[in-house]
Amino acid sequence: MTTQDGWYLVKIESSSNQKKKLGPFTTKQIEEMATNGQLKETDLKAHPRHTKGKIIELKRIALFFDILRSTSEEKRLVATIQNPAQVVTSPMELNHQPQSRDETGIGRFMADGQDPAMILKLNERVEGICTSDEQALYMAVQSRPIVNFAPDAVVLTNRRIIIFRQKVLGRLKFVDALWLQVENVHMSEDFLGSTVSIQGVNGHVDQVDYLPKSQARKIYRIA
Repeated sequence: MTTQDGWYLVKIESSSNQKKKLGPFTTKQIEEMATNGQLKETDLKAHPRHTKGKIIELKRIALFFDILRSTSEEKRLVATIQNPAQVVTSPMELNHQPQSRDETGIGRFMADGQDPAMILKLNERVEGICTSDEQALYMAVQSRPIVNFAPDAVVLTNRRIIIFRQKVLGRLKFVDALWLQVENVHMSEDFLGSTVSIQGVNGHVDQVDYLPKSQARKIYRIA
């Protein structure tokens, strides 16, 4: 992969299985192409920094989650207008519909350089404590600069925010708060990463540091 900064569209020739790279494109150009329907969720993208040169499907890159969601919703509404018999589901109803939690579904959490094995393990733990109508919105895993053994993690669901803290000998402690119990969420950044702080309505503050910046920004935006 070239070191020139920018987004690359990767096409794989079916006959020769060779990769053809188009670009570079700016983030704004990719957003406009996705909004105009020129790109699909399954299109392959790569970026020297955002994906660390890895080739990833557009739908798995956190920067474009909101664009793809808006475009998908717009297409659904257009289809509904063309077919009046179709029932329009409100965002609130969509928020409370259970979704299947398979490996394909959690692929969107593996963007921004997250370790797939760590996300799969974290997802199993989330499934163990979530109710039937609760679904994960995003997961962020701590990334310490030197030794990243037993990292902490932050998980946002449609009902609450959960902090997982791994202890020695495989022990696990988690702190959670329903969204109605959350007073505020703060984020700060430095050279080594970001810190997300969660303040409850009772004044208690908990935080997770050394989060990758792109992941912390996504946590902050959703919260």
